Amino acid sequence: MILQNSEAMVSIDMPAGPSEVLVIADEHVSLVYIAADLLSQAEHHPIPTLFLKSSGQ
Repeated sequence: MILQNSEAMVSIDMPAGPSEVLVIADEHVSLVYIAADLLSQAEHHPIPTLFLKSSGQ
């Protein structure tokens, strides 16, 4: 009974809003993980704000 009432009040599948992401990485971080984090946030908005700060080149 409680579960049924809480589902009526809580919405989890709402449209995603804009995201701002800052990834701070060094030479030990996998480039695949960095790219996945940035791209997973970029898909939420047509003009995403994404930053990557790296200690390497």
